[in-house]
Amino acid sequence: MPRRSSRAQHRRTKRIDTPSQVNVEIQERKYFEYRDTCFKGSFLVHLYDLDFGQSRNWLIEDGDNVERLTQILNIQGCLRLSRQFHVPVVVDAADWCLKVIQQPPTLVPGLCMNQLETSLDYALPALDHASVIAAAREKFKELEVEDAWWVADVYVVGANSDLALRGELVRSLQESFPNNQRPSDGRIYRNIRYYQGCLTGVRNQTAEQYWWALLESEPGSRKGDYLRTLPESFEIAFDALLPITGIWAGMNIGVLHKLKAMKCDENIFEGPFSDS
Repeated sequence: MPRRSSRAQHRRTKRIDTPSQVNVEIQERKYFEYRDTCFKGSFLVHLYDLDFGQSRNWLIEDGDNVERLTQILNIQGCLRLSRQFHVPVVVDAADWCLKVIQQPPTLVPGLCMNQLETSLDYALPALDHASVIAAAREKFKELEVEDAWWVADVYVVGANSDLALRGELVRSLQESFPNNQRPSDGRIYRNIRYYQGCLTGVRNQTAEQYWWALLESEPGSRKGDYLRTLPESFEIAFDALLPITGIWAGMNIGVLHKLKAMKCDENIFEGPFSDS
């Protein structure tokens, strides 16, 4: 049987149909109950015990954002107790029992919050706010603070957890944004394609719908239209770059229609090696 061409296998960037409210509420309740079961509370942690190696967001972050946050911290200082700055952490149940210890708060004596200590061979898997933590580390380094602390919201997941719910928990913690903050176009595009299965072959419609909503939430924006009408040749070219996470911060979906109008994906002339 002949092998299908890469063009035939290509998944188009088309938004999925809006799910029914009933299905949305059913899935939301399942996730809410699972998340509530996994949540262990907020804890003081050593700043350098946070590890962002498992976060897909970190390589997509714009370096300018760290510089911007560093400037903010220089002006207002580090606000660490406010919930909006808490770092989400997801820990396997086995590691929670063997490699993490709860104790009274020695980093901030008298604070009504337990502190976590980890074994030397373990770091806490953090999922968001990497830019804030990078800026904070620079700030405390300048202040010569040897044992700086932060606050983590900890979720513990068991080995027998529902894989779909566990994946949704990790995704939601990685991809949550305040209402007044919007991720970059490149991050939105890459995640739409990622959840359409372009890298994994598995489509996650709930996650995909979330990123479409972020894209089309700007009043008067036509970015969703530009993406849906993108020529297939452009999509194939962009998809080839999806594994390179560090290049997407500078993408501007708002100019894709200009790129399309230039017709730069068409052959300039029919040479001797053309298909015709």
